[in-house]
Parts: sequence; C-alpha cells; structure tokens
Amino acid sequence: MRNQAQARIKDQDLKAPNLIHADFFYIDLGGDVYDRAFVSIMLSHFSREQETAFFTQLKQILQPGGELMVIDSLWNPRRSKYRKQEGIEERGLKDGRKFRVFKRYMDQGGMARILESHSFAIKSLYVGDMLLAIRAAGSHLNH
Repeated sequence: MRNQAQARIKDQDLKAPNLIHADFFYIDLGGDVYDRAFVSIMLSHFSREQETAFFTQLKQILQPGGELMVIDSLWNPRRSKYRKQEGIEERGLKDGRKFRVFKRYMDQGGMARILESHSFAIKSLYVGDMLLAIRAAGSHLNH
C-alpha cells in the first residue's frame, strides 16, 4: 500500500509526505513532530487497552491541534446479518492461510465517542455503506 501511495504522489506531481510503515507501538517517532496522521482499518482491531496506548502515543507525536484522518469499518444493519459487532473473527488470505483477529465495528456515534474521549474533535465525517471516513483535530495542548 505504501508503494502504491508513493507512485500516485509521483504521478500527480504532489509534494511527497513522509510515509512510514512500522509498528506504531514499537517505533520512536519523536515528539510534536507531525501535523497529521492517517489510520486505515486499524482502530477497529484494537482492544480498549491498545486504543488507549495508541492515543497516548499519537498525542505525543502530533503537534498541538494536529489532525487525525481515520477510515474504518462501519457497523450497520446489513453487516449485523453476518457479523458480531465485537469479537474474534476468522480471516483468510488468498494463499489459503487462516488467522483469527479481534474486530470491533463502530457506527458514527461509537467512533465519535472514542475520538472525543481521547481529545479529538470531529471536523468532517463521511458515512458510506461499509466505511466511515473522519477528519478530527486534536485539542490536546499538554502531553
């Protein structure tokens, strides 16, 4: 995905952002460095403890007022017919391997509560059939 993003940036002659592919919990990204962070289909895989650790570290690396862009799975009536809202799910890869993951689907209110509980205010929101897209600004002034 990172390579695809870099190719699109180059094709469109855009100023290249600093794209980092790493385990967020095990990398030193400095403090008050970034003005924006983008997470995709990630928050819904965090336990409550991981969620707290994620936002604690995020607030350390984002500049005050920095933005968080989130895309994640939407909980809706259609999905409720074949999934539990929260629990362990079995997933399969194209090569046939299977694994189990924690998944917590959220509706827009649930995602808003999570962001607000970690001092992020929603600036814009898109709710599609299967995904939420949110732009939120951090209101943390002191770390």
